[in-house]
Amino acid sequence: TNRYQDPRITRYNLGLSGDNYNIFGELTRFGRDRTESNLRGYYELPINLPGKLRTEGGWSNRGDNFDIGGRYTLPLGG
Repeated sequence: TNRYQDPRITRYNLGLSGDNYNIFGELTRFGRDRTESNLRGYYELPINLPGKLRTEGGWSNRGDNFDIGGRYTLPLGG
């Protein structure tokens, strides 16, 4: 598969992670006129239950979107 990227587009990625968290983002520059950026991350809460509880969120300047939420996953089977 051939992938082509316009030479006027520059992408920067960043990330930071640990045992129970992950933060990552991207900045995209389109020539001299426009940039887009986003940032996402999660944190797994230490709990004494059989599953995992996670808080997560993100932000993007493309439409100024912000979201935050949570997730609980329970393993199935033995």
